[in-house]
Amino acid sequence: MSEQNERTIYLVGEDPRHRGGNQKRFRCKDGMRTCIIYDHPVHYRKDGAWERIDNTLRREKEVYRNTASSLEAELAAELGGEKTVSLTHKGKTLSWRIEGLEKGGKGEVLPIEEVVSPELADRKKSCRVL
Repeated sequence: MSEQNERTIYLVGEDPRHRGGNQKRFRCKDGMRTCIIYDHPVHYRKDGAWERIDNTLRREKEVYRNTASSLEAELAAELGGEKTVSLTHKGKTLSWRIEGLEKGGKGEVLPIEEVVSPELADRKKSCRVL
């Protein structure tokens, strides 16, 4: 693109009526509209409307929860309880905990080969299991 065709676009604000799972539409200062398409979800459906995903963790008593998403994440504030991590999506929940860890204890980093099968470990060398 030549310098003659380049211009600065000033965004005035988002137009939430035209949201999609991975897109946002903005109003520009010059009256035009522009759409940004992401390679990942930035909105989720809630009561028929697209809402912004916010995975900021907030503490609620004994757990941390993400703020707003169709995938609800819950992480124990202290290790060693009944559930360490819980993920819920569309009414289905997957939970797990660390066995052999007393409340308030410290976890141990293990080589991946000691945790998963050798075949999987060879394919996932970048994984770290805590």
